[in-house]
Amino acid sequence: MDGTGLALDRMRYQRVPPQRARVDDVSTRAQQHWDVIDEAGTTIARAEVFEGREQWGVRLLDRAPNLHDSDLIRLVAHLLVWHAQCRTETVDVVLARTHEHHTLVRVSGDYV
Repeated sequence: MDGTGLALDRMRYQRVPPQRARVDDVSTRAQQHWDVIDEAGTTIARAEVFEGREQWGVRLLDRAPNLHDSDLIRLVAHLLVWHAQCRTETVDVVLARTHEHHTLVRVSGDYV
């Protein structure tokens, strides 16, 4: 099955101050840090956003083993459009759980 039917509109995205966001040396280089909170009030992921002129990058550290990788990518795409105000055409997303890279491309105002 591809994804779990995640309800993105029920998630809350909360910006985290940089001084509270440090996970490791890589996280100190991120310009934005976001917690993703589910409808039960549990923080299920932390997104670290690295802003570049030509391309942005996101490292997603999740605590939601029941979510499929495709769900996590959808969380990141939603964050980029509605909260982080990303303006680049492409974004490199790294899922910390697998260390796999996924490239998101902006198409008609959304990332796919």
